[in-house]
Amino acid sequence: MSSPLRLQYFNCRGHCEPIRLLLADHGTPHEFTEYALDDWQEYVKTKEFSVEVPYAALPVFNDPRNGLILAETSAILEYLDGLAERRKR
Repeated sequence: MSSPLRLQYFNCRGHCEPIRLLLADHGTPHEFTEYALDDWQEYVKTKEFSVEVPYAALPVFNDPRNGLILAETSAILEYLDGLAERRKR
């Protein structure tokens, strides 16, 4: 079984909300990691930060099936829409 899609964002609505709605609408299984703003300031200082959040911006989307990492809302939405289209075929 492959790893699920992974999405990371702050524990609030914002740029990530359209992505979460699209994932829910398509019934796409995924993991969601939330960051509290207070914790974010400390997390940025860790080694894991550069690996987990390579563009130093959220939201970050990871598809472990092909190693794809995206960090822009519109790019993530376009990618997910393409996945949904491929599933329909």
